[in-house]
Amino acid sequence: MNRTNKDLSDFLEKYNLKKWEGNADIRSLPKQPLLYRLESDKFKEEKFFEEINKNCIPDFDKKCSILCAHFSPFVYEFEGLGFPMFLKSTYPNAKIHMSYDKGGVNAYNFEVLSDGTIKKSQFLEKYDLIIARSSCLINMMRRKQDKKIVEKSKYKINIKTMSYKPNYKYADYYFEEEDCCPPPDPFYVKDCDKIIKNTNKENLIVVSGTLWNVKNQLSLFEALDPNIIKKYEVVIMGPERDKEYVRKIREVCDLKKIKYYLIGNVNRYLALEIKALSKLSIISMDMRIFGQPKGYPRTLGESIGAKCLTLCNKPVTIPDYYKETCIVYNQEIKNDINIKIEKCLKMIETENFFNSHNWGNQDFYKFCNVLKEKCFQLGEI
Repeated sequence: MNRTNKDLSDFLEKYNLKKWEGNADIRSLPKQPLLYRLESDKFKEEKFFEEINKNCIPDFDKKCSILCAHFSPFVYEFEGLGFPMFLKSTYPNAKIHMSYDKGGVNAYNFEVLSDGTIKKSQFLEKYDLIIARSSCLINMMRRKQDKKIVEKSKYKINIKTMSYKPNYKYADYYFEEEDCCPPPDPFYVKDCDKIIKNTNKENLIVVSGTLWNVKNQLSLFEALDPNIIKKYEVVIMGPERDKEYVRKIREVCDLKKIKYYLIGNVNRYLALEIKALSKLSIISMDMRIFGQPKGYPRTLGESIGAKCLTLCNKPVTIPDYYKETCIVYNQEIKNDINIKIEKCLKMIETENFFNSHNWGNQDFYKFCNVLKEKCFQLGEI
């Protein structure tokens, strides 16, 4: 058994998560059990639609056509099925199409229905509005048929450029990173709330994200004073993208005698449970290494949804509705990380902290509605 697997096994045993031992999907990425969706003629999502319908007021009069370009069919979050299904629930008579586009010869195309999706062999000739993410419009312009769709469509918005300069192409309008910082999906929040209601939080600090230099975990542990967190254990989770980087993290943590579990990539539902059990989440990301001046990691919203006090490195983009929720440290100021961790731990140890802390005034539905209204106003729909 390698060390990462041993850390995971030891962690599961100590924190009463043995039900995950032997689970074939324990290390699966969200898409792996659902890859069939890319080839299926249709797939159902009645439960998610039922959840969304309870929180949307339908407008049957609007009959526009919208393409949500490069939204994942594998997850419920905003940038997955969440927003396209929200649009369909809000506008039942509108044509809502979505693509999953990784830049190949063709994208995977879907039409969103009232209970799931059906596969589309081709899209409409044009749309009233294309709501795109990342480099999707660039991908579309490389394909003859998709290029015509982009050129003929009335209005194009890139809501998630990730502040990466090459992505600023072919749209009529580009959102700032602060404009698209989604909170977690409603199922995620419900699952976290159930765990928190039935289980006490543990003295755990979670550091999540792909293990490589952009996520900057090594700098965090190099600067960390282990005496500050001696009552806590650290769980480090995320795909081991750079093995040498992982080795250095272990070396530093071992040298400092930090009590830690480096468990690698785990199933998103296990990751959810770990965050719900944890008291503090540290996000050390510095996307400037990758040429991006701004960046909002998905794990920020998920940490808040799991009621983890969240400590972010200064470069991380924090939207206004989480400004009072998060604590910020500046890795460029010596010892600031330790000062801020001490502050966080004092806050956490305050009586009734997790019930009284300001967890932000944003949720999935408010966010979808605000973003939808802005897109519709820009596109004059």
